Amino acid sequence: MHNNSRVPANTTDIENTIVTWLQRLIDEQDIFNSLTQSSSSSYLRNCNQFSKTTSYIEPLLLLAILFHTNQPGPITELISTLLGLRIPSLGRTINGWRKLFFQTVFTENMIANQVARIPITPKLSRHLVGHLPTQCMLQLLKSHAFAKNKLHTKKWIIGQIRESVRPIHPLLPELLEAHITHSFTSNSNNSSSLNSDIPSITNSISSSTITTNPTASTAYINLSLISEQELINEFTNSKSSNLIQFCAPGIHLQSKINHKSVNRLYISTTEQDFTPQLLFLYYAFFVFDYQFNLRLTSNRHRLLNEPSCVYSNKLWDIIPITYLLRYARAHLSDYRSLYPKLLQ
Repeated sequence: MHNNSRVPANTTDIENTIVTWLQRLIDEQDIFNSLTQSSSSSYLRNCNQFSKTTSYIEPLLLLAILFHTNQPGPITELISTLLGLRIPSLGRTINGWRKLFFQTVFTENMIANQVARIPITPKLSRHLVGHLPTQCMLQLLKSHAFAKNKLHTKKWIIGQIRESVRPIHPLLPELLEAHITHSFTSNSNNSSSLNSDIPSITNSISSSTITTNPTASTAYINLSLISEQELINEFTNSKSSNLIQFCAPGIHLQSKINHKSVNRLYISTTEQDFTPQLLFLYYAFFVFDYQFNLRLTSNRHRLLNEPSCVYSNKLWDIIPITYLLRYARAHLSDYRSLYPKLLQ
């Protein structure tokens, strides 16, 4: 006769065990990560393709986001990838687990806390694979599901753009588009939203809806978007190439003539990677196009003293658009996901 203790646990026991295990992974992630890094540090030093973002928390957070946005297909794909097995669509099984995870593990508070910990991926390019923080941020921006937690994303996006290199990661253009779209389609009439980067989802509006308070709308958009001054800083700061500044259309001709070591400037920057500048340029382009198309689809005329774009000519004067486009075309294989968008 078999001992009753050997009888397989019932469904409730299995669920409780899984929930406890997941909660422990989340609560003690710093401990687990430090142990993993110390035990494999010698191995990781020899594997340049791995980054500091290879923690298990990124796929776990991505799984939480997919559960909240009810995407059975991507959930099945993610679980298959994590297990290294091809599994059939989970279908009804996923629906059964959603409610349990919502209430116990993947709560909105958990999402908010984890998003604040999302690291920036160093030297992000298409060579890096796996469940990157960029995927998590993209899903958050596209879903609007966790806006009530007032998650801030602008500084993270600026930091990730700065850390991007060629060949460009294919998710980056989509990430910028999602951030801009979110900024324009969020209602600014909720005063509490003006202090956050992502407003409540209950206050989101469609792209064809017009706010009755253009001033408030502009104020909110300026808080959410990468500002004009922030973009200017990216093209004029000490980390930006002198060649970028030299080719800007707004630079006075005499300043160009008197520029020191012009010939050496071209030689020394031959191998410069302008991926961040191209991404910031695309960001500015997309904002301009989105605001223009939004006004067309809503059939709204520009109000008196209302700017045609949140970015003025001051910004366009310091961006060497022609030079950057030629650079992207010269390295077309590295920018296949971005170059066509820059020309639209």
